[in-house]
Amino acid sequence: MNNIIILEPLGGLANRMRVIASGLWLAGILNKEVKLIWSLNTDLNCRFEELFEPIENIEIINKKFTYRFFRSTEKKKNIKKFIIRLINTIVATDYNILEDGDIIKIKGGELDIIALGRTNKTLYFRTCSEFGNNIPDLKQFIPKPDIQQKINECCNKFNDKTIGVHIRRTDHIIAIKQSPTELFINQMSDDLERNPEISFFLSTDDKQTEDQLKLQFGEKIMTYEKSYSRNSIQGIKDAVVDFYCLANTSKIYGSYWSSFSELSSKINGINLERLKINNSIH
Repeated sequence: MNNIIILEPLGGLANRMRVIASGLWLAGILNKEVKLIWSLNTDLNCRFEELFEPIENIEIINKKFTYRFFRSTEKKKNIKKFIIRLINTIVATDYNILEDGDIIKIKGGELDIIALGRTNKTLYFRTCSEFGNNIPDLKQFIPKPDIQQKINECCNKFNDKTIGVHIRRTDHIIAIKQSPTELFINQMSDDLERNPEISFFLSTDDKQTEDQLKLQFGEKIMTYEKSYSRNSIQGIKDAVVDFYCLANTSKIYGSYWSSFSELSSKINGINLERLKINNSIH
């Protein structure tokens, strides 16, 4: 394989999108092809092709058995680093970025990923984190027509005073602890007191939270009726609808440490305010 970036994004929808967009950014600089491994699992059990239109210069491939032997190339001890590089080369990659520590080094400037890409023909990424300027390439994700139709139907109800609200729950312990529902209720109540014409679009992965806010705010809350299962095709399609509806609001009140909140704000460059305990917004 020559001049290729292999991406194996991990996690849910937003995590995968930001990894892919980062790979597209890097591929554009290095003039490399992109191959995408899109795994079906409990984090996201729906094929890429059922969610988005094909992206130019991305080939979707199956994960090979040999990929399980890949190890991070970035090791401190020279002997171990040599052995790992030899193994990786045998199974057809030149440089592997697999661990959170590697991404931290890239973001901190310890690893120059562009220089690595120029000296290594094949790069392999297995991560849930972004590693470059992925904002422009997020525009390359085009939802399938059936999904886009639902996005349009929902967004047609918005106006310039519609605020997006994303409350992450279920298995996200950090968001539950740092961004409790009461913070959102208090912020939304304050907004309505200042301007009664404001409305909200609520995206959440928890039906109980949705019911609570609907009871609290009534007709001021808009939602998209959806499946809450990430382990079903319909549930993931509905997550895409929620994601792009958030992106089309005037600003977003998001959950702490949520890539879904962050990435949806980046799509159209709207303001994200993460609601966090200690009466702070970040």
